[in-house]
Amino acid sequence: IQTPTYQCLMTASWDKTVKFWDTRTPNPVMTFQLPEKCYGADVVYPLAVVITANRGVHCYQLDNQPAYVKPIETILHHQLRCVSICCDKTSGSPVGMALGCIEGRVAIEYPDSAPKTAMRVGKPDNSTFQFKCHRQTETNSSVQDIYSVHCVKFHPVHRGLFVTCGADGVFNFWDKDARVKLTQSP
Repeated sequence: IQTPTYQCLMTASWDKTVKFWDTRTPNPVMTFQLPEKCYGADVVYPLAVVITANRGVHCYQLDNQPAYVKPIETILHHQLRCVSICCDKTSGSPVGMALGCIEGRVAIEYPDSAPKTAMRVGKPDNSTFQFKCHRQTETNSSVQDIYSVHCVKFHPVHRGLFVTCGADGVFNFWDKDARVKLTQSP
């Protein structure tokens, strides 16, 4: 993490800690306890997000020095697998996150402090939505196979676009603002 006032490395672990390290010293500069094991994390200055067991989402503010902000209650009902922070198209500052879970769903969520201008205009609830992905239905069958979402990542330049990777071996490309799937591979 490179900020105007400090540089550090953030680690989150199954030992239920988030640690911030100055790579020049052997001990962490700061340690935060998590309520559960860490399953994933993402950082876009000045925001860090850590996901844990029991669907925990924990936000950290990185201005001046790392500080715990708050937990966020997710709309997803199953174990979280991945997180990616989404940024405002014009300013590039973090405004929300995409969360993937084992039920083959992704949720786009915005912390309460996120600016409302970054959210999609024209929908009754602009702040949070979820959608199904990484599912396959056999022809002539009503049974649907559901695969977990292993990775979510936003495009660094085209900030409204992101990709999901699932246990089905498929990459899906999405437009967050239009709320549509663009394409998939293979």
